[in-house]
Amino acid sequence: MQFDIGNNDHHIGTVTACVGNVKKFMVIAALGFCVLTTVGCSKEEKKVTQENVVVRDYTYSYEPRYDDILYEVKWGDTLTEIVAAYESDYNKILKYVDEIERANKLKGILREGITITLCGVPESKLADYGYTSDYSVIGYDVMVKDAYDWLLTERAWIKESPLNEELVDKFNIDFTEFVIQYNDYLKESDEVKKAKKLDALVELLNDVLDQFKTLTGLGFEQHHKAYPLPEEQPTYETVL
Repeated sequence: MQFDIGNNDHHIGTVTACVGNVKKFMVIAALGFCVLTTVGCSKEEKKVTQENVVVRDYTYSYEPRYDDILYEVKWGDTLTEIVAAYESDYNKILKYVDEIERANKLKGILREGITITLCGVPESKLADYGYTSDYSVIGYDVMVKDAYDWLLTERAWIKESPLNEELVDKFNIDFTEFVIQYNDYLKESDEVKKAKKLDALVELLNDVLDQFKTLTGLGFEQHHKAYPLPEEQPTYETVL
């Protein structure tokens, strides 16, 4: 394309320009500007984000919750107030109220003096209801009975494969021996002999529980069951 160049109505000359190249240049320049602007914005956004982020060390805690906690209803009690005594989250309160109603077949009716079972009671509140989850404050006999019942139910999780065949065989042998010794312990009438058999039973049980945890990943310490506080504390410090 040609352009005439003049000055004060005097023709000076003619200039020929390639419009296609000019258009290409303008397009390229525009694209380059967009890229630079985008990169600049990205860097700036990243910079601002990094400067404004505050990293805090949060500690997440998991508190076990327990069901089947006995509670005697007092005059003026409501389920909402009973649950609110150990749970502050309103949504959870409603959830537990529904569960308690179903478990106790209350249908919205509470009577003074009846005993109901609570659910969702956190471990830190168990003592308020006369319970403990600590194996160190219950008797060996209670712990063994609970572990026996737990293993009977949970051993269904054991899946045998060519890789763990020997471990499964050993567990089955030792668990069978534990069951035999447990039944023998229950039949013993002599208190002195019974105490000795209980000590041997606990030692065997610990080994069986370790094997079970290796096979399934399930530990008896994760078994959330609360026990009534004993009137007399055992003399030993730990059981498991």
